[in-house]
Amino acid sequence: MVYKICSLGGVARIKLSEEAEKTTIPANKVVMRAFVDTTPVFDLLCLQSELETMLKTDSPITAYTRQMEKKTLEFSQLECISTRIFPEDK
Repeated sequence: MVYKICSLGGVARIKLSEEAEKTTIPANKVVMRAFVDTTPVFDLLCLQSELETMLKTDSPITAYTRQMEKKTLEFSQLECISTRIFPEDK
């Protein structure tokens, strides 16, 4: 597990890297786990501001693979699996 700072003192922070795929979006994020019945099928990283909308959706999600191939991901349930390590004000 890798932890990266996403905000400091309430200000969003970006992580820059020489490798473009390691650069992060400066915002709080959450990890969602998608299930088909009771079987986990994929994890999804989304912005914290998208969490409520994502939990209400039962529509397929369109995503892109590392090879930039467009995929439609089907699921029956989404669950937030993120754990906040530090309080919002720390």
